[in-house]
Amino acid sequence: REDGVVSMSPRGALSLPYGAAALKARLEGEGGKKGKRAGALREEMKGEFRRAYHQLDIPAFLTDANGRLDLYLSGGGFRGWGYMLMSRARVDPYPIPIINGYKGNKEEFRDTGSVMSAVSESDAKVFGVSKRRASQIPAVAVLVDVLTEALPMIKGIQFCQGGVREGFLFDKLPAEIRAQDPLVVATSPFAPTSSDSIIDLLQSALPKTSSPIASSQPPESFSPNLLHALGNLLFAHSRNPKETRSAAALHSTTTGILASVNSLTHTDRVLLALALTERWAGDLAPADEKFRERLRHCVTAKEGWWARYLGRVAAMIGDVYASGVVPETGWRIRLAAGWEAVAKKEQRDLLAVQVWCNEAEATVFREAVQEAGEQIEKLGKKKQREGAGGERVEVRMVS
Repeated sequence: REDGVVSMSPRGALSLPYGAAALKARLEGEGGKKGKRAGALREEMKGEFRRAYHQLDIPAFLTDANGRLDLYLSGGGFRGWGYMLMSRARVDPYPIPIINGYKGNKEEFRDTGSVMSAVSESDAKVFGVSKRRASQIPAVAVLVDVLTEALPMIKGIQFCQGGVREGFLFDKLPAEIRAQDPLVVATSPFAPTSSDSIIDLLQSALPKTSSPIASSQPPESFSPNLLHALGNLLFAHSRNPKETRSAAALHSTTTGILASVNSLTHTDRVLLALALTERWAGDLAPADEKFRERLRHCVTAKEGWWARYLGRVAAMIGDVYASGVVPETGWRIRLAAGWEAVAKKEQRDLLAVQVWCNEAEATVFREAVQEAGEQIEKLGKKKQREGAGGERVEVRMVS
């Protein structure tokens, strides 16, 4: 999709008669999935999937350098399979109850044996899987197994909430509306008066080049639109009682103000939640602390560290511009971040963050800036960064 124009195959869409309910009926009518005729059905499905793939003429830009591509799945049967995978995820219990945006790798997706064992060994209801969908799991397992065998180029799986109705409505929207990022649109109602200036400050706190020694840089998941959303939400919880702001921010992307937003990846939800929690000092009750730890394990250690870093930068910005208004004249702080190589026992990378304070305005907030800078530097301490994908950090006040 570019500028709201969706590139479609000249063939449009292809329909295959292998929905969960239809496939369940065929398998039951042909002696179960282990029957002789079931083997013929699998071969039929495999051939149809391969034929459909070639007929769609997938454009090259959707594949990676090795010719592999991601598979996006919608429909109740696949969502039921996704909820089964979530119930067996490495992070247990999985902290995000939303199937839309859940991502897995091919190996997890096609591990039908483990999923079927979990279904047969437990009578407990799996969240998100109704009794009807649970009865279709064996049929979906066959579908998943055949699909991944027929299309070995699949590398990643993403589950989607939308269906034909949503696609039809999306097609009716003007191109300029379709081009908008749902994350930016959904957070715009919460944007402070000077959101553009605040977003610029957040962006200036990220280095624009790779580090000189380890070639480190912020993860690609910290896109301009994610920073835009963070800037929009910087004051969204300011009306909460002080002791609840961090917790409200932590839950904002799963059961809070962004729970209903479509088309967000779980990575987006986690990074925003972690950053917004730090924006409000990250002071959490024990139950919420456990929830935060589970969220951290849903992303890489490096992503988690950079989310905390940006959150503490956001806290500094929030302390300086407490109302969310940046005066057109009389700026208060400016930020710049870059890499340096420092030599102690060995050459190491250092993330140097420079903070300029406007001397004419600094008497009121300089102390708050210094305290916020100390909190940012703490993330660069050995205990905080090692094993957490972090960096050494030094905050310098520039007069």
